[in-house]
Amino acid sequence: MDKLDTIVKLQEELMDRLKIIRFGSSFRDDRQIMKEDEHAHSKEIQEQTKNTLHAITCEIGEISDEINWKPWKRQHKDVDLDLLYSELIDVLHFIVEICVMWGMDADRIFEYYKAKNQINHERQDTGY
Repeated sequence: MDKLDTIVKLQEELMDRLKIIRFGSSFRDDRQIMKEDEHAHSKEIQEQTKNTLHAITCEIGEISDEINWKPWKRQHKDVDLDLLYSELIDVLHFIVEICVMWGMDADRIFEYYKAKNQINHERQDTGY
């Protein structure tokens, strides 16, 4: 199992744990239903995605605060790298959560990443 597979598996386990605690059912049960009918929980997943995107926005704000983004502020502190890394990983957690909610596994994430990375390089080559 590679590192991305491990990250996705760990996120699925966390999501399953949180869903059982909050709702008494497992996220894995929902995924099985989604495999049978991709649109079965579309509204629920869209709502959860909105909530998760809000969480990402909050985490990005925390990253911004850590890197002294306010150019008008004279007092700047040194960046606490441990805190910065922790906030970046919070964002990664939420991004992986969204990927998992929409049925992406590590292989699919990797394939989409590679394809988009290639497009981004092509855009740079053509003056995008």
